[in-house]
Amino acid sequence: MFYPTLKSAVKVGVAPLTKVTLLLPRSELNDCLRSLFEFEWFHPEQPESSTADPFLSDLNGRAFKLFATLDELVKKLGIPLEPNVLEVIGKGYRVEQDVKSAKDWADLIQRLEAEAAPIIDTLISLLEDTTQLRKKISDYAALKAALYTIQQFSIDLDAFSRFKRFYIVFAVAAIKDVAEIRRSLPEVFIIECSLTKNESALLVVGTRSDADKIDKVLRSFEVKPFMIPQDLPQNPAAAYDAVVKRLEGAEKLLADCEARLEEMKVKSSTKLLSLREAAHVAYTTISRLRKAGDLRRFAVIEGYIPQEKVEEFKQKYSSYLIFFEESKHSNQPTLMVNKRPIKPFENITLTQGAPRSGEIDPTPLIAFVFPIFYGIMFGDFGQGLVLFIFGLILRLRGNPSLKHWGEIIMAAGASATVVGALVGECFGLELGSLPAIGDFFKRFQLLHLVEHGGFNI
Repeated sequence: MFYPTLKSAVKVGVAPLTKVTLLLPRSELNDCLRSLFEFEWFHPEQPESSTADPFLSDLNGRAFKLFATLDELVKKLGIPLEPNVLEVIGKGYRVEQDVKSAKDWADLIQRLEAEAAPIIDTLISLLEDTTQLRKKISDYAALKAALYTIQQFSIDLDAFSRFKRFYIVFAVAAIKDVAEIRRSLPEVFIIECSLTKNESALLVVGTRSDADKIDKVLRSFEVKPFMIPQDLPQNPAAAYDAVVKRLEGAEKLLADCEARLEEMKVKSSTKLLSLREAAHVAYTTISRLRKAGDLRRFAVIEGYIPQEKVEEFKQKYSSYLIFFEESKHSNQPTLMVNKRPIKPFENITLTQGAPRSGEIDPTPLIAFVFPIFYGIMFGDFGQGLVLFIFGLILRLRGNPSLKHWGEIIMAAGASATVVGALVGECFGLELGSLPAIGDFFKRFQLLHLVEHGGFNI
């Protein structure tokens, strides 16, 4: 769908389009794409071709890779693409524009990659460090909780593996299972020490020939031998102290890393959004034009332009072979042409889909009927006035999309205000009963006029 506003002889409705086909040398394809993008009114269409231009395919892949990387970083950092409505109302809509200049699409993508590379590398490094530190902290916290229950035991777990004739296992089991474990291993020596209300520490001592039986019985009760990582002291008390120190150190490193990440986010958020948008424009534009026909030395570009732009298009691209065709295709794009008072109501039309070529654009009818029906259904002088003021704020302070919705809300609020005055209602109260202004509004109340047969002046 076209987005620019067309100053056409067609005042309202769907503008007629012309299908255009350009035939040009492939050596001039890159320059032509740049020129078509500057023309604005050209809506590209993929020709019926299975062959993609290698040069454009490479540019398309690079642009998509850059966009995907930047988009992922923006999401991970939680950078909003647009300020929310409350921020717009409070601070206004301020967007710092970053102008990008390049000779052609290849030069633009190369410049974007060069500008984005240091930012991407720094942010990815910080995000990876943050992820690794959080995993370490999670592992240390789980190990600390496990060691906390057995830190009172001053034993060397590593020494158990050095016994040749005995098989010794240190484990933590549920108290309710200890008696059953004893009955299952009558010939094995078991020492129990209560840790909490529900858990006990077990020291199981048997001969080497009993090793398989001991392991099977413990596994049947979902009891695993307690193991301390080899990079920690094998004494539970010493291991607990070491884990606490490591946990504190990791938390300090994480706090420092998150602070640097937040600083980088504040510093680079505008640049990130600018680069992301430029990469997205490059990707979406090139992806529409990368299939340039099956001819080896010539490229074929197809698309649509407004009928009134045909002569301008002919003059601008007279060096190429041009074919024009009156557009009557069912899948052609739509160019809606409506002037300022009606144009905002295109948002309501588009909620049900854009009208196709040859169909009637209902926007002018919606612009007339919608405010009237809203006022009839929700007629209230006070609420309508509040709604009108809210729409005015959006109109003055919002982004381009919110400005249009602000105008719609203003029209609905104005209609509700007028109808509210006619029926004499203000925030659910009778308008004529309000002090100071009640007598004035009574003169215009619709029900009052009906009762008295005309204006009571």
